[in-house]
Amino acid sequence: MVPKPKEILPLKGYSELLFGENVDQIVQKLGEADQLDQIEGAEPGSMVLHYDNPEMALFFEGYGSSILAYIETCDKEALLFGKQLFKLQKADLIALMAVNGYDDFDRSKEDGGELLSYDLAMIDFYFIKDELNAVSWGVILDESGAILHI
Repeated sequence: MVPKPKEILPLKGYSELLFGENVDQIVQKLGEADQLDQIEGAEPGSMVLHYDNPEMALFFEGYGSSILAYIETCDKEALLFGKQLFKLQKADLIALMAVNGYDDFDRSKEDGGELLSYDLAMIDFYFIKDELNAVSWGVILDESGAILHI
């Protein structure tokens, strides 16, 4: 199954993939992952499902069942607030976030690139040489697996 372009929904999910859903619900929507990794040193059931087309990693935290808590993608077709994210220049991305209520962010250097972090949206944009390389976003879960709102 090849998913169509996805809409990144800060604090909610990725189109039909919603934070707080369990791994069975996600696999039912997307099919079997191309790769599965257990997260060492984390709660039992914490894992990452990797999909190649489109390229994304879905991070699950284990609280009795594996709950979707974090997503990372390099999908060039990904949308954010209706705009094709990976075609935006850095300044345009910052403006898009501001227009949508997220104007407070931090910049940091990481692994030879630059990271723009929006804490209130729980979303990070990783740039290499001013080109967007990856985006990751998620939610915070409590010890029972419920989404905490900040």
